[in-house]
Amino acid sequence: MSLARGRRVVIIGSGKTAMDCASGLLVSRCAASVTLLYRSAHWPVPRSVLGIPVRRLLFSRAVASMLPPYYTASCVDRAVHAIVRPLKRLFWRGLECAINKKLHMGNGKLEAPPVGLPGDLFYGGQILDDSGAEMMHCEQLTAIKGEINKFVRNGVILLDGTFRPADVILYCTGYNKSYDYLEADLRLKLEVQKDGLYLYRNCLPPHVRHLAFVGSEVNTYAALT
Repeated sequence: MSLARGRRVVIIGSGKTAMDCASGLLVSRCAASVTLLYRSAHWPVPRSVLGIPVRRLLFSRAVASMLPPYYTASCVDRAVHAIVRPLKRLFWRGLECAINKKLHMGNGKLEAPPVGLPGDLFYGGQILDDSGAEMMHCEQLTAIKGEINKFVRNGVILLDGTFRPADVILYCTGYNKSYDYLEADLRLKLEVQKDGLYLYRNCLPPHVRHLAFVGSEVNTYAALT
């Protein structure tokens, strides 16, 4: 905090860590300004939507029925989903509009993500704390979709040529997981999917002996944190 006091801060990223850093600097009135620089936004979900606590709103059996069918769903379940799909889309679209309105997304703040809310919650959605929701209304916050081209003495220049003043830069970009370090035949046996590995107890690959992944396929950054 002391390093950023009274200074212009650029935070690179839009995940949970980036949002926590931004809210801490803005709500405490530590930084003079904060710029969130990101390539892809995520849905910031406030603690309550339409006066309903998000715990009751999202984590219930009723809302679970609004999700797409699981990959092991029966033909009957998939048929039911196809019938009520318009209702499900209406529910999630209404929730997205309510979040947009409450947090004033756009207009120099975070834009609405290209991924729908239900899909984003599975891998990048985040529940804001009270300071996070307050941060979205701070005049000192600017959110920009873009990437850095180069650093200069008193700031950064983006790929589109835009200059952003900066005294402090925080990297909160996360990482992309890769299994390229494993041999090709081993990767084939692991059956790597787009969303990672399917492991027994999030640890053991069923078709590969003498191999285990500890903590690799468990997301502890999820929306509940």
